[in-house]
Amino acid sequence: MATAHRKLRVLCLHSWRTSGDIFKAQFQRSKLDVALDDLLELVFLTAPHAASGPIPDDVAGAFQGPYFEWFTTEKAQHGEEFIFTYHNMLESEAFIISAIRELGPFDGICGFSQVCHTC
Repeated sequence: MATAHRKLRVLCLHSWRTSGDIFKAQFQRSKLDVALDDLLELVFLTAPHAASGPIPDDVAGAFQGPYFEWFTTEKAQHGEEFIFTYHNMLESEAFIISAIRELGPFDGICGFSQVCHTC
């Protein structure tokens, strides 16, 4: 008798100035969603902050908005040293934790680009 297996649940967190819908579309365009369908249940989350600046050309040219980001960064130079200030990072961390509690449990996280600094 064959044993049914449970799909692994993966929380998917998009990159800078995109969205959960865009990340899902990237999986679909690359056919990863089809290749992984019998193994994974992919849950796409969108960052809580609207994009605060220009959208990269490669994103805007390929995907319609709205666009979101996990946090923003300011860079200041003091002498030869650069100092970075991050905005909205703690709020995004709390948002992700809340989503894990509400939508979970998850077996893994797939994070791309900017969100990797948050996890």
